Amino acid sequence: MVAALLAGCGGGDDEAAGLVVTDPVGHVHAVGLDPQDGSILVAAHNGMFRAEKGATRATAVGDERRDVMGFSVEAPGRYVGSGHPDVRRGGPSSVGFIRSTDGGRSWSTISLEGQADLHAIEVAGQRVYAFDALSGKLLRSIDAGLTWRAASTPPVLDLALDPRNPERLVVSTEMGILVSRDGGETFRPVVDLPLSHLAWGDRRNHRDRTGSGRPANRR
Repeated sequence: MVAALLAGCGGGDDEAAGLVVTDPVGHVHAVGLDPQDGSILVAAHNGMFRAEKGATRATAVGDERRDVMGFSVEAPGRYVGSGHPDVRRGGPSSVGFIRSTDGGRSWSTISLEGQADLHAIEVAGQRVYAFDALSGKLLRSIDAGLTWRAASTPPVLDLALDPRNPERLVVSTEMGILVSRDGGETFRPVVDLPLSHLAWGDRRNHRDRTGSGRPANRR
C-alpha cells in the first residue's frame, strides 16, 4: 500500500524526490542519507524506512514500529534519534536518546528515557546537540549522549550544526536566530526573526527534517 510520497513532504534531499514509501508510514519526521551505501532513510511516525540507492520504493526496516524523531546519521550504518515507543510494546511515553548500530534494525536507549522528547539532533563525533520539545531547551553532550547539560538560551525552535566545525552552532529561538562559536557555551544574536526550520547549506549525508513551519506542530 502506498502511504506517502516524499516529494510532497517538503524539505527532503533531491535524491528522495518521487520516492514512494510502502506500508502505513504516518507523519514523516526526517529524511537522511547513509554514506555506507547511499540508501535513503525515512524516519517516520510508524518506524524507519529505507530505499536502496537508485530504488524508487522504500520499505520498513526491522520489526519495531516506534515513532522515530530527531533522526540523524551519526556514521555509516549508525543512527541516533528519539521519539516514542512501539505501541505494541509499551514503555515510557518518550524513549529519550537512542542509537542504532545496525542500520536501524534495532535501537538501544542511551539516556533521557522518559525525561526528554528530542525533536532535533545534531551529531559531530562525541558532541551531540539536541532540542528537547518538553522543556524547549537546547541540550548538549560531550560524551556521545551519555550525559547532558542545558544551554542558556530562550526556548529553542530548531538548530543546525556547521558540518565542518562542531563548535559552530546556530539555533532558532522565540527571540530570533542565535549563533555559538564555542560549542553552545555562549550565544550572540544575529537575526531578529524566529524561524522554525534551519538547515546548513551543505546537507550532504545529513538528515533534513520536515515540518509545517509552526513550532506547535512539530511531532
